[in-house]
Parts: sequence; structure tokens; C-alpha cells
Amino acid sequence: MQKHKRTFWKEIKFKYKVSIINENTLEEVAKLRISKLNGLWVILFASLIIFTISSLIIVFTPLHYYLPGYVNSELRAQIVNNSIQADSIITAMNKQILYVENMKKVMSGNLSIDSININDTVTPAFIDSIIPVSAREYEFRKQYEESEKYNLTNVTISQNELLGLNFFSPTRGIVINKFSPETGHFGIDVTAMPESNIISVLDGTVIMTNYTAEFGYSIAVQHTSNIVSLYKHCSRLLKETGDIVKGGEAIGLAVNDKNKNIKHLHFELWHKGKAINPDKYIVF
Repeated sequence: MQKHKRTFWKEIKFKYKVSIINENTLEEVAKLRISKLNGLWVILFASLIIFTISSLIIVFTPLHYYLPGYVNSELRAQIVNNSIQADSIITAMNKQILYVENMKKVMSGNLSIDSININDTVTPAFIDSIIPVSAREYEFRKQYEESEKYNLTNVTISQNELLGLNFFSPTRGIVINKFSPETGHFGIDVTAMPESNIISVLDGTVIMTNYTAEFGYSIAVQHTSNIVSLYKHCSRLLKETGDIVKGGEAIGLAVNDKNKNIKHLHFELWHKGKAINPDKYIVF
């Protein structure tokens, strides 16, 4: 094995002489001594340069907008606005098409007759009736309503109420503890730089500010559509109860408590008294 290794290194370090000779005078114009090891280093260096240039082009040019997962607040707002406008255009086009089709029928005289009143062929009208609830169905409804009455994990909400809302990220970081109402964790934990700004996710009014030994400084903001956002583990609060805040405005500073090993923000999002998963609406 040692002999084989020596032979391998000797072969890879062996230098070859490359000469450039003038064809007419047979004079050696230039020469170059190169080995396989040198050639490998040249290839690695060239690859590193190409990778560096490509990374710089992607970072400092609009190309990074095409990378999956990269969505800033302005682009997100533009996407939502374009979606709403596209939906409105489709609705208006369908109405216009229906109007044109009706006008064609009116002008051509091909109208469908809704009803014909003939005395000898009048059909008696049917009377709508509601099927009464059976005892078995009534019992099932009662049991289901009682079982779901205090179920905090039932986070099914109307998507239409949250459609079009442009949520800001409360802080830039990595989600280290996800939403898990089954284990009593009704929010998410996001890493935050010490003393970095914690911002409000939407426009709203501060409804609670307090301090506890377990969560440090905490602040809650009431938003539209019955949405409440809660921020815990703050080192300092910048707003007081009753203050009106804008989406993206700083409301506190992140904490970095080495004694309690707290280097994150605990963020919760509530809708109509039920905890919802912030990951579904906010890009961290």
C-alpha cells in the first residue's frame, strides 16, 4: 500500500513539458512545465471563480426573485393585488358574455318561454317541505356539538376573511419550534438577533402589555377581521396599551437571555378566539 501511494503521488506530481515551436524556424517560442496536480488546482480555482460570479449575479440582480421560497413584502402584496384584479376581470368578462348572449337572443327573437298559462293543463304547484330531524340525527348533533365545544385544536376558519391581507414577518429568522396545539404550543418560536426590531404583522391597536418571569415582556395587538397577534420574550417594549400601530412598525426589541437560554421570539396568531398556524400566512 505504501509503495502504491508513493507511485500515485509520484505520478500525479510528475511534471510534463509543453513547448510551443515555430514551424518555420523550429525555434522554441515558449515552454510550460505542468503536472496533473497543477491541472487539478487550475480546474478547482476556475470552478470557484465561476461559482462566485454566478452567486454575485443572482444576489445583486433581479434573478433572485425567480428562486423558490424568496418572497418579499412588496412582491407578496403585488401578487395578492394581481390575483384580486384577475378575479375581478374574469367576473366582469362572464357578465359581459352573458349580457351579449342575452342581447343576441332578444334581437333574433329566440327567447326561451319561462311559463305558459293554459287553463286545461295547469299543473298544481308543489309545496316545499322540510324533512323532520330524526331522533338518531338529533342525538348525533348533540354529541358532536358537546365534543367540539371546548376543542382548541379546531382551527378551521373562513379563508375569505383572511384573503388579501398582507402580513409582515414579526422578525427575520428560522422557525425552531412549530405550531402544535396538541402539545399546548399555540404559536411558533423564531430565532431573532439580540435587540433587533420586532414589528407588528398588520395595522391595529395595542390591547395588552405586561411582564412575567416566564415570558419576559409581552405585547398583543388587535387587528381587523377579529385577528390578534401576540409577541412574547421581548427585552423591551416600544408601545403602550392603546397605541395605534401600522403594519411593519417596530413595537418591541428581541431578547437574548443566556441564563434562561432564550434567543427567540414566541409569536402567536389568533382568529375569533382560536389559534391559527402563522406559517400558513407569513413568510419568515
